[in-house]
Amino acid sequence: MIPPSAAAGPSCGLTRRQIRERTDRALATRARISGEQRRQELLEYVVRINLGVAADVVSRYAGGDLENEALLEVARAALTRTVREFDPGCGDEFLSQAVPAIRDELRKHLGDRDQTVGPLREG
Repeated sequence: MIPPSAAAGPSCGLTRRQIRERTDRALATRARISGEQRRQELLEYVVRINLGVAADVVSRYAGGDLENEALLEVARAALTRTVREFDPGCGDEFLSQAVPAIRDELRKHLGDRDQTVGPLREG
């Protein structure tokens, strides 16, 4: 079951160390269990407690509140994908894979947007 403190918000006053420890524990548990519902709950828990990190990365790219919300959704999707693909046995820390994945996804999203919403040409 997801700890009650995690239901309130992204980090719920947890320190970075607590977030890292809880993330590591949840990912290790997720890797060794087979129940799909429990695996999904752990995925959601890891995403939820690491949303603050995603928001920090987004803050470097966002321009306004509406854009911030859209970019946070992109970051959340990248974070979710990283949780699904992460191998706790690889020796890397989760955030060493998650932060670059979030940044790459944000850059791709912003690049795609800039290409599709370009200046109007006369002629």
